Amino acid sequence: MFVPQSPRISRLLVPAVQCPTPTLLAAAERPKRVKVLRSDGTEKSAPGAADIRILSSCLPPVKPASNVATQLSYGLHSGETVTVRMHASALQRLVSHCLLSSRHGYEVAGVLAGYRHESTGTKGIQHCLDVTDVLPIESQDRSGSHIRVDERSWGIVERMLLDLNGSQEKCKLAWYHTHPTQGIFFSRGDWESHLLFARPYQFALVVDPRSMKAGLFYWSDYDSRLHGEPLYFSLKQETE
Repeated sequence: MFVPQSPRISRLLVPAVQCPTPTLLAAAERPKRVKVLRSDGTEKSAPGAADIRILSSCLPPVKPASNVATQLSYGLHSGETVTVRMHASALQRLVSHCLLSSRHGYEVAGVLAGYRHESTGTKGIQHCLDVTDVLPIESQDRSGSHIRVDERSWGIVERMLLDLNGSQEKCKLAWYHTHPTQGIFFSRGDWESHLLFARPYQFALVVDPRSMKAGLFYWSDYDSRLHGEPLYFSLKQETE
């Protein structure tokens, strides 16, 4: 798990259009939606291997299949596979938090936590993620097209993650945010924010609170900054 040191995340205004293929996008073509800053205001670069701390004890207990509301799987450039299992209680909490975005019109964001199990078989390394916890992030600086997360808010989430790891051996799996009016896409700035999630199994969700549809975005190859093919699914139908 990478713990940001004094980060500040903000997304700037951009047109509500689908993000072009990153390999074809010049650096000056679009403004950043996401910047991660240090406390002194300088921009924080992507973490190196030495800067990443992993909570290694993330093995899931045996869970009945009835607890899983939806399941998604995808492959990475390395040949590894990732299976995401959203537990019903976590999915309901995620929907409840994202619904606030459609009511007040502001973006909301948070972190997803749970268990991670890694196994090696004939098809290579397989990561199985059980998403069991939703940790909303507080923000006083937000609008319908941006959200800014300060050091205090990140500190609260960090302490919650450490408590979950210490008491239940859970870890950080993903982050999410809503697009109240823009639709589902992952901007170049969002990808820059996602650099903080360097583990091959970590992903991000963008949720449209009006339709309760979501897009899952991930690194197919972090070192090469290769983006995976997004997965789109409905949160609403799984909770009805």
